[in-house]
Amino acid sequence: MIFIQKFAITCRVGLWNKQMPYFPSVSDEWSRDLKSVRYRNSVHVEVRDRTAAKLEQHEQLSIEKLRLEMELSRIANQSANQNNGQTSRVKSLDEIVKMVRLLTVKVPNKSDGWKYFFSSLEKAFASEMVMTS
Repeated sequence: MIFIQKFAITCRVGLWNKQMPYFPSVSDEWSRDLKSVRYRNSVHVEVRDRTAAKLEQHEQLSIEKLRLEMELSRIANQSANQNNGQTSRVKSLDEIVKMVRLLTVKVPNKSDGWKYFFSSLEKAFASEMVMTS
């Protein structure tokens, strides 16, 4: 402990080279340690800054994504309100008519056989009464 106190006093006074010429490696090791500590600190700060930048970028992207989703839903609602749903009703009405026509095909009795049933289905498809998928 006494050596450390004398060493600190010697360093403060500036008599490093005069009083302690027999410890040249001590200052080299300390300067290397100081450089390594500074380097580690700079790397730590750089990694922290990169991580913070990535986190901020991720947050900005998620906010932008939510904003675009809200805008898309607003536009979809607006177009649905402008059309008043008439297009979807007409389309669904056409589909219902075609389905009813298909369902009104006579189901054969045992005496008629399946031949009549399949021929009527083929006629329905041929006349495009059934919507093709």
